[in-house]
Amino acid sequence: MSHEDDNKVAVGSLNNIVSFTKIDEVPVIDGHEQTIHGVRLGEKNARVLITQVIEGNAKIPFPIGDESVCVQKAMGTFIAWPRDLIAGGNNSTIHVFSAPKRTEKGLAKKSKKSYKFIEDVEPELVVEMGGNYPSALKRLWTWAKNSLSDGQTFSFELSKQAFGLTKKKTMFLSDVHAVCSRGEMAGSIMCLHIRFSNEYVKKNKMLSMISFIDPSTIGAIGCGTATQWSRALATRFKGANKGQYFLMPYNNVNHWTLTVVKPEAEMVYYMDPLKRRIANGEWVDFIYNTIKLYKEDLKKVSKNKVLWENMAGVPVQTGNKECGMFVTGYMKEIIHDKELDFVT
Repeated sequence: MSHEDDNKVAVGSLNNIVSFTKIDEVPVIDGHEQTIHGVRLGEKNARVLITQVIEGNAKIPFPIGDESVCVQKAMGTFIAWPRDLIAGGNNSTIHVFSAPKRTEKGLAKKSKKSYKFIEDVEPELVVEMGGNYPSALKRLWTWAKNSLSDGQTFSFELSKQAFGLTKKKTMFLSDVHAVCSRGEMAGSIMCLHIRFSNEYVKKNKMLSMISFIDPSTIGAIGCGTATQWSRALATRFKGANKGQYFLMPYNNVNHWTLTVVKPEAEMVYYMDPLKRRIANGEWVDFIYNTIKLYKEDLKKVSKNKVLWENMAGVPVQTGNKECGMFVTGYMKEIIHDKELDFVT
């Protein structure tokens, strides 16, 4: 897909281009200044949609909570960006939103062109509900439409017990829409699922057997380098019990997989909804370096090679965007088995 006609945005100076974007120009309507995720746009900022990442680890000017802080994590989301850090594309077409004209009495004239997008920027989110559509998802989508419209968000805390740290996550209407319409699952939804999974683990007195990893701290959807991820994960493994498993959802280029690590035994189990074997040597090296750091912190000698087992018998997705749902299913099956016999 070509992005030559898109605008480019930069960080620090126009010489530091970090992504391609489309601009959505929305004027002041009836005296109400446009805001996005709590940021007043005014004349200095523009509402942009990141369409292609150039420098994924670059910090965005206005972070959205602590969930979207870098370009990679803001991909596909409308955010605010300083106008003086936006460069035009080859064809600097700006998406225009036509505001209604006002009469002398201050009332807007009705017009067929009022509030009409010249170019589609953000289509209305709709969920197709057939006769067999789950009632729980109907209630979820009704709540989301009422509570998360107009840029509103829902925030929740990650417990130190479940993730090894206390952290706030933010969920958007588009995140819930993806769940309700079988779309691509966002990291915030994955974390919310893990949060409730940990409550089950705690209730059944399995905390010494199962722990979780925050997917935003590692891999393609997080910010940082492989070295930083390894160090953070090694710290998470510190204090692991003998036989304890760490469930690690990992998103690489819009595809979720599950890696289960038993750090004390230096064992790794890999589950891919597409039933692919581990083709990316970088992920193998990352896990190996993490366990090596973990062993060094304990002043123990690590094995020459970490043992990997590809779990080829896991259920396989049939669609293109169901990987997140399958990974949450894998985790549910694991924690509901008190004997932890998922390996066999």
